[in-house]
Amino acid sequence: MATNQNYPHFLQNAPCGEDLFEGKSHKTIAKNIKKLILSNDTCRVIGIDGGWGSGKSNLIKLVKKQLEEDTNTKGKYHIFEYDAWGFQTDFQRRSILENLTSFIVKEFPGLDKKKWEGRLYKLLSRKRSAGAKTVKELSAVSKVASVLSIFSPLFFILLRLLNSSTTIYVVYSLLFAIVLFITYRLQISNMIKYGQDTSFKNVLHELFFSYLDYKGEETLDEVLKYETIYEEEPSSRDFKTWINDINKDLSKLKQNLIIVFDNMDRLPKKKVQELWAAIHTFFAEETYSNIHIIIPFDREHVKTAFKAENIEYQAKSCSDQNTVISDNLNEISYGDDFINKTFNVVYRVSPPTMRNWKEYFRTIWKSAFGEASELDESVPQVYDLLTSAHTPRKIIAFINEFVSIKQLFIEENIPDKYIAIFILKKNEISKNPNKEILSPHYLGALSFLYGNDTDLPKYISALYYQLPVDKALDLIYVDQLKRALNEGNVERVKDIQNLALFPNLLENAIASITNTANTTMVLNECLNKNNSFEKGIWTCVWKSLKEREEDSLQDYQKVLLTKIPNSKDKETYLKNIITCFYNSSGFDAINFYNDIKELSGIDGINPIKYLKNKVIEHQDFIKYIEISCKDYNKYRIKCDNDKLDEYLGNIDVNEISNISGIKYIIDEYKLPRYKDNLKALIDQNTNSAQSLSILYNHFKELGKPVEKILSWDVIYNLANATTNDDEFYIDLLCMRIASDSSYNSSYDSPFTKALSKTDEVWVDKVASQIENYICYGDLLRNAPLLDYALYKAVVIRLTEESYGVQRLNIKETLFRYDSILNSLEKLSPQSLLKKLDGWRKYAVKEIVESNVKNIPIPFFKDALSVNNDLTTHCIQTAKKYIGTIQKDSWKETIKENAYDYQLMSVLKCDTQNCFDAFKEVVEESCINQSLNLSIETYKELMSIFSKRSFVSFFKNIRDLYCKGSAIMTPELFKLIGEGLMSNGKLEEKEESLRTVFISSLLDDSNIITLLLKYNKILSKIVKKAPSDESQDFIDKLKTIYPSYMENEEIKLLFSNLKIEIPIQKNEK
Repeated sequence: MATNQNYPHFLQNAPCGEDLFEGKSHKTIAKNIKKLILSNDTCRVIGIDGGWGSGKSNLIKLVKKQLEEDTNTKGKYHIFEYDAWGFQTDFQRRSILENLTSFIVKEFPGLDKKKWEGRLYKLLSRKRSAGAKTVKELSAVSKVASVLSIFSPLFFILLRLLNSSTTIYVVYSLLFAIVLFITYRLQISNMIKYGQDTSFKNVLHELFFSYLDYKGEETLDEVLKYETIYEEEPSSRDFKTWINDINKDLSKLKQNLIIVFDNMDRLPKKKVQELWAAIHTFFAEETYSNIHIIIPFDREHVKTAFKAENIEYQAKSCSDQNTVISDNLNEISYGDDFINKTFNVVYRVSPPTMRNWKEYFRTIWKSAFGEASELDESVPQVYDLLTSAHTPRKIIAFINEFVSIKQLFIEENIPDKYIAIFILKKNEISKNPNKEILSPHYLGALSFLYGNDTDLPKYISALYYQLPVDKALDLIYVDQLKRALNEGNVERVKDIQNLALFPNLLENAIASITNTANTTMVLNECLNKNNSFEKGIWTCVWKSLKEREEDSLQDYQKVLLTKIPNSKDKETYLKNIITCFYNSSGFDAINFYNDIKELSGIDGINPIKYLKNKVIEHQDFIKYIEISCKDYNKYRIKCDNDKLDEYLGNIDVNEISNISGIKYIIDEYKLPRYKDNLKALIDQNTNSAQSLSILYNHFKELGKPVEKILSWDVIYNLANATTNDDEFYIDLLCMRIASDSSYNSSYDSPFTKALSKTDEVWVDKVASQIENYICYGDLLRNAPLLDYALYKAVVIRLTEESYGVQRLNIKETLFRYDSILNSLEKLSPQSLLKKLDGWRKYAVKEIVESNVKNIPIPFFKDALSVNNDLTTHCIQTAKKYIGTIQKDSWKETIKENAYDYQLMSVLKCDTQNCFDAFKEVVEESCINQSLNLSIETYKELMSIFSKRSFVSFFKNIRDLYCKGSAIMTPELFKLIGEGLMSNGKLEEKEESLRTVFISSLLDDSNIITLLLKYNKILSKIVKKAPSDESQDFIDKLKTIYPSYMENEEIKLLFSNLKIEIPIQKNEK
C-alpha cells in the first residue's frame, strides 16, 4: 500500500476490473454477459454499446474476472483481446490470425504446438524474388561511328560532285578534324558524368580499349539490379478454415475462447468499414461451438463510418419515383443495420449519473492523493460545469494531469479549483494567453463564480507561465503593461484593464514609465471614470514627467492639462509649457499663436494670463498679423513701431501687394510714413488701374473714408478704361457717388448704366465698398438730393446689413428722419430705427429736451412700434419736453394743431397744463358759439384724458346753457353733445330740455343717433321738463318716428315716455 510520502501519484489508465460507480450497473451487465455465454449456444456475437471512455474495456475485465472467480468456469474460458486500433496499419485478417494463434499457443498447453507454430511460421513468411542485369555504356567512338555509318552514303555522293582533288583533300582533312574533336568532347562529358578521371591517357583508353578483353581499372559497367518482396493476406476461405481448425482443437480440449475486438471506436471510418465487414463475414455468419465474440463499439462512431452509404442510398432511392424517402436521414442508417445484423444481442453501457460519477471521482481522487487528502468540492463542480465528458477515462486523465501540476508546483499553495480550471481550459487560454488571463472569456458557466475573482488571473498566469505565484503578475503583467504604456499600445492596455487587478498593476507600472507622452495618450483612452484612483494615477504621470522642452504644443501636453487633478500642479505645468515656447531658440510667432489658441480652448485653462510681451522682427510681425488678425494684441506679440513704419514707408507697389492685416494694428501702431508712401504711390500710378487697386485696398486699411480721392478727370479716364467686371471699377463708382451732387455731370457717362442697376449682386458689390469713400451718415443725408436707383438701393442695403464700422451724426440724422425716409421709399421705418439704434449712446448725449422738437413727428409715430434704446430715449425726452409746456402755449397749439399738440397726440401724453388748456378752449367755443378746435382734435384729447373725470367740467357747460350764458347750435352739440349726455347730469335741470336740446337738433340724423344711444337719459330729461316743453319735444319725436321706426332704441324711448307709437297708413 502506498505511503503518504508516495502521494500524489499517477493513476493507471488501464481497466481496473472493478465497478466503482454506485448502482453497480457494469457489474450487472457483466453477470448477464457471463450468463449468456454459458447458457445460450446461439448468441455467439455480443455487442457492448457505449461511448469512448465509458467503461467498455473495464466491462470486459469484469466479465473475465467473474469467469475466473466461478469454479465452474475457471480455466475453461479464455479471453483474447484484439486491439483493432493498434494493428490498423496491418492486414486485418493476417493480423487477427497471427495474434490469435500466438495467444492460443501460449494459453492452451494441450494444443499441438508444433502444428500451430508451423502454421504461424508459414503465415508470417515473406516471399522474395531478386534479379540483376549488367548493361555496358556505349563509348563516344561507338556513338560517332554509328552516326557516320548512317550518313556515309550521302557523304560520298557529295564528294563525287567535286572535280578538284585538292578540294577533296581539304574537305577530308576538315571532316576528320571535326569528327575527332566531337568524339573527344563527347567522351570527356561522359566521363565527368560518372566521376571518372579525365586525363588524356584515361580518355584515350576509354575511347579505344574499353571494349577489348583487357580490363583496366577504369572500366565502367552499368549494373541494374532489382528485388521484389511481397506478403500474402489470407483469403476469406483460409481465414474461415483457420478459425474452424482452432474451434475443433478447442472442442477436443473442452476449452472455450472469447475473442474481444477492442478499440474499434478509435479507428478511422475506412478501417471501421473493413474490420466490421470482416467480423460480420467470419463470425456473424458462421457459428463456432467453442468461440464467442464480444465487440465493444460506439454506435455513433459506427453510424458516422457508414454515413456515406446512407447518402448514396438516399440519392438512389430519390431517383426512383415509387420510393418515398423520409426527410429524417437518421431513419435510413446503414450503421444501425450493420449493428443489428451483426450482433445477436447488444448491451448498452449507460453513462454515469451525477451521483455516480462524482462518487467515482472522489474514489479515484483518494487513490491519487491518499485517504488523508480532502477533496475540495469546487474541483468536481468545475469539472462538471466546464466539461460534459464524465467518463472514467476522462476523469482519470484529468486527475493524472492534476497530479503532474501538483508535483510541478509542490512549493506553491495554488488552490485546487484554479488548477482544475486551468487543466480544462488550457487550450482556450493558449490561443490568446494575454487576453484570456486578463479577461477570462473561457469561464463559460463558471463566470458567475469566478468572473470577478481577483485571484484567478494570478494563479492562472502562474500555471500557464510556470512561475511562482507571488511573481507571476509582477513579472508578466506589470512588465507587459509598462511596455504597452511606453509604446503607446492602447489595445494591449485595454486587455489588461479588464483584469480586476488592473489598479494594482497600473500603480506598479506607472512608477517606472520612460515615455510620458505615449503613456499619457494611452491612459487618456483607457481611464475615463475620474475617480480618486485615476486622479492619483494622473498625479503620478505628472510627477514622473521628465524635463523635456517642447518647441510647440504636443497632444500629450493637452491631455495632461485636462487630467492633472491639482489646480496648482496644472498651473505650474501650463507655465512650464509656455516658458518652453518663449525659451525656444527658434521661436515662431505663428506656431506660438496657434499653440496658445489651442490651449485657450481647453476648459479651465487660461494661458493668456501667463503671456508676456515678445518683440519680434518687423518681417515676422507682418506674417503674424496676417494669421492673428484682430487678436494679434491678445497674444502680446510686438514689433518696434518706428522700424515697422520705416519699412512700410519705403516699399513699392509689388511689396505692398503681399502685405495684409495692417488694418488690425492701426489703433496701436502709428504709420505716417506708410500713409504718405501710399499717397505718393497713388499720385505716381494714376494711369494704372491695377496698381491703384492695390494701393487703395491698403489705403482703406488705415481708416475710412480714405483721405485721398482721385480727381474727376482721373476717375473719368480710368472708368472709360475699365469695365464693370473690373474690381477697381467699383472703387471708381464709389468715388463718383462720394462726390455727391457737386460732381460734374459731364463726367457721368461711364457711370450712367451702373447708377441705374439694382440687382442684388451689383448692389452688394457697391455697398461693400462705398463706405471706404463716404460715411453712412453722409449717404443718408444726401439721399433726398441724389435720385439714382443704385444710390437708394445701396443706402437701403447698408441700413439692413452691415459691412463693417459705420459712421454718422445721430442728431443730424434724426432731424432729417422724415426726408430721409421719404426719399428711400423701399426702406421700412423699422429697419432704419434698428440701424440708428447702433448710435444710441451718442443719442443719449445729443438728444435733449431743448432740441427734441427738431425731430420730425413721423419719427415718434414709427418709434412707438420699435422698442430699442434709441426710441426709448427719444420718447422719454419728448415726454419730458411736453411736461414743460405752459397752459397758454397749449391753448395756441391745440387751436392751431401745431407740432407740440401733434407730439402730445402721438405720444398720448396726459399733462395738467394741456388738460386745463383743453377745457378752456372748449368753454370758449361754447360761449363764442364757434369751434376753436376740430372735432377730431376734441375727440383725440378726450381719448388722451379719458382717465380723468369730466363731470364737473360738463356740469359747468350745462349750467352755461341753462343760465343762458351760451346758446346751443347743432355744430356745438356734435362737438360736446356726447360729453354733456354722459357727464353733464342734464336730468338734474328742468331747463336742460329747452336750452340744450333745441328742436333743430332733431333735424340732424347724426345727432338723433347720438340721442337714441342715450335714450334712457333722454327720457329722464324729458320727464324732468315742464309738460308743455316736453310735449313740444315729443311731438317733434313723433314726426321723425317714421324714419326710425325700425330702430329698437326709439321704440324703447317711446315706451319709457309712454308715447303712443303712431300707426302708419299702410298698417291700417
